[in-house]
Amino acid sequence: MFCDKPSVNQLTALMLAHGVHHVVVCPGSRNAAIVHNFAVCETQGKMTLYPVTDERSAAFVAIGIALAVNAPVAICVTSGSALLNTLPAVAEAYYRHLPLLIISADRPEEWIGQLDGQTLPQRNALMPYAPTFQLTEDNLAWNNRMLNEALCRLHKPCSEMAHLNVPLSEPLFSFSTPSLPTERVVKAFWPKVENPLPTEIVDAVAMARCPMLYLGQYESGILPEVAQLDAQNALLVMAEPISQQHLTEHLSLLDLPNFHPDLIIHAGGNTVDKRLRLFLRSCEAKVIRLEEGTDFVDTLSHLDSIVYTPLQTALRQLLSLPANANVAKLKEQCKATPHSKPLVWNEECAVSLLRQSVKDKEVVFHLANSQSVRLYKGNVATTAQQKVYCNRGVNGIEGSLSAAVGYALASQMVNYCIIGDLSFFYDGNALWNQQLKGNLRVLLLNNGGGRIFDHLPGLSASMAQGPYVSANHHTSAEGLCQSHGAHYLVAHSEEEYIRLLPQFTTEESDRPMVLEVSF
Repeated sequence: MFCDKPSVNQLTALMLAHGVHHVVVCPGSRNAAIVHNFAVCETQGKMTLYPVTDERSAAFVAIGIALAVNAPVAICVTSGSALLNTLPAVAEAYYRHLPLLIISADRPEEWIGQLDGQTLPQRNALMPYAPTFQLTEDNLAWNNRMLNEALCRLHKPCSEMAHLNVPLSEPLFSFSTPSLPTERVVKAFWPKVENPLPTEIVDAVAMARCPMLYLGQYESGILPEVAQLDAQNALLVMAEPISQQHLTEHLSLLDLPNFHPDLIIHAGGNTVDKRLRLFLRSCEAKVIRLEEGTDFVDTLSHLDSIVYTPLQTALRQLLSLPANANVAKLKEQCKATPHSKPLVWNEECAVSLLRQSVKDKEVVFHLANSQSVRLYKGNVATTAQQKVYCNRGVNGIEGSLSAAVGYALASQMVNYCIIGDLSFFYDGNALWNQQLKGNLRVLLLNNGGGRIFDHLPGLSASMAQGPYVSANHHTSAEGLCQSHGAHYLVAHSEEEYIRLLPQFTTEESDRPMVLEVSF
């Protein structure tokens, strides 16, 4: 039996109709009727539920699940501040165009500001990242329109989010409705243009002395057009490791005196390589932005044109470009310029050894901000069967482990989370999950604080650097792992790390495994 709240039954029916089958559920009384309906759907094989107690972690878990299943994911929270705890992850998902549906139960509006528990204004609480679609308890026609409009947003090419606020008055716990209602389902279509790039832009790229494709974070999969453009020397391709494109990076370009691109096609999301980004800003090349969303993006400060288009469609149009002699020459110079360096025992070495040990395996890497994502750029090439994700949208240390947890929950692949100590301990509640399996492996790089801050020019002159900025500590993950039932390994030296690495990467386990490396 479903609950006896008409608005909740409408919500459930239309979520199924719009293909929302994965839901992260958080505990609470006000949202219990909604969770009850979802649980009934799970028994019918129509939904998969992921219970997470901490809403701050739960919303990042939803991000990980969305990446794993490549489909919209809902998160259901109770009333009050529970909704506010999802905001960091909502902001992250907004900048990565991930289709999250945030469902909050609400209390009667007349009790806001009247000292009634867990009651606060929930409309527009997630703006400007996710607009609120407010349901009612009695206007079913209104609810149908709000629900269809919100759910259609999830399937846009740029995957916009929505917040559904569901007011529920008492009594809350009555479950006697035998079936869900038949609701009007509104479908939306976004036709794609075959050749979205204007002729003048294609001609400008063809005539450029040294045209370049600069691709940032991209999570929709491999774009074969990128590899083709690189192979035919039509463009000098620079793809970040978190772009999923698995190209050999032209790491020596910035050391070449004749590297001065005059036209840059900029695509994808956030980037990691700060040195390259600052260089491209300084070279004053004409920039053409290929934008899959609706934003006006001028990352390199020299934007000439912006084309709102599906990226793959635009890149396919560029395959007709001829080879560029200057691009070919620069790539040859890169090959002849050694850029690898011998590794001493440090965090970068630990990451490289892990990558080397699984280089031929089909695995997923999750990189925490912000030292870990930089350490990943090393001497080992990522293979085509490996995926790389990072909360690079707007987040700092929060949610990195939770996003990896979400992906592991929704995936059968082995997931390696490379994470620093501040990120790990901040998000340690992510391991508080009985559904976790042994396909989550966490490489914890514990150097006693935020060591990335040691590289900031001038900060060492401040007495605040160690205790306050870097947050120096002497914390171990052993107790936390014991509390949450995770297998714990620890290495205090390179020799111990090398000895434990085969166990970490090959041993079967029914629970997550944490390898803490102390530096």
